[in-house]
Amino acid sequence: KLSFLNLRDCESLKSFPSSIQLPSLDILILSGCLKLKKFPEIIGNIECLEELCADGTAMKELPSSIEHLTSLLSINLSNCKSLTSLPETICHLKCLKTLILSGCSKLDNLPENLGDMECLEELHVDGTAITEPPSSIGHLKNLKILSFRGCKEIAHWYDCICWNSKGLMLPSLSGLGLLKELDLSGCNMFDGALPNDIGNLPSLEELILSGNNFVKLPESINGLSRLEVLVLEGCKNLEALPKLPSNIAQLHADECQSLKSVGDLSTKDKLVIVSFTNCSKLLQNEHSCENMTDMLLQCMLQAVQASLDFHKKYSVFVPGTEIPQWFSHQKLGHSISIQLPPHWFRKNLMGFA
Repeated sequence: KLSFLNLRDCESLKSFPSSIQLPSLDILILSGCLKLKKFPEIIGNIECLEELCADGTAMKELPSSIEHLTSLLSINLSNCKSLTSLPETICHLKCLKTLILSGCSKLDNLPENLGDMECLEELHVDGTAITEPPSSIGHLKNLKILSFRGCKEIAHWYDCICWNSKGLMLPSLSGLGLLKELDLSGCNMFDGALPNDIGNLPSLEELILSGNNFVKLPESINGLSRLEVLVLEGCKNLEALPKLPSNIAQLHADECQSLKSVGDLSTKDKLVIVSFTNCSKLLQNEHSCENMTDMLLQCMLQAVQASLDFHKKYSVFVPGTEIPQWFSHQKLGHSISIQLPPHWFRKNLMGFA
């Protein structure tokens, strides 16, 4: 009995039989079948199929009979550039754990009953035209990874003038109690596009907001008790950071050209990487910036001493026009020589700044 069918990169394949009835099939791979426009109707329940890969095909839609693939764990439809919609019946797949729709650039909506996919753990819709996910997305209680990276309405061109595309607007996500990674980078989001209750995600560890248009962020971010990584690179309108949770370990805010205030980061004793390169407005208060750098360095050195983990990497990148005065050896040019004390090399050497 056929259990594995691999038709990967059969670039001349244009069609399947109008219906399939393969009760023993476990894995079906159609990836890279560039001319395949239609998925066959499913006759009866195919209870063994667990993995469906149809990425890079020319499919415009899936049949409503997809619901008969009752044991499916993973569907990959990435880079199906002609895909415009999903049937509501796909949400009847109660075992589905992974749904990948990345790069389906014409897909502009998700089924309203998306929240019925109670086992879903990963949802990748990056690079689609989705700007308003259904409110039921907040019911995906087992979701761990959610990516909307690069989601925005397709821009229209008239007389060589590009109209601004609509950005992503999120409903409440407070029901996603197991969510660990949330990527919202490059979604043309403005103030108010993030729900005010975004702080009600008790498991979130990584939040990526790069390349958006926020002026400020919701204060509720401080409620993300497990947040370790916050990425804000290229948020050129962002003027200030909210108070950050105590568990924060990495803060990446390079190219935030309007950023004026970052608050007191010296109290974040788990912070090991801080980056503010090309944040030019922080230089308007360079003395404060230098003090912040000094405090952060001292906190990190204290953390090294406290943990006795001398191999752990720590880094601070901040804007500046001069070498800070607390660099005790300074010289113009590409090299510097210093006199080291006797017996300077020890196993607990922290390094050089």
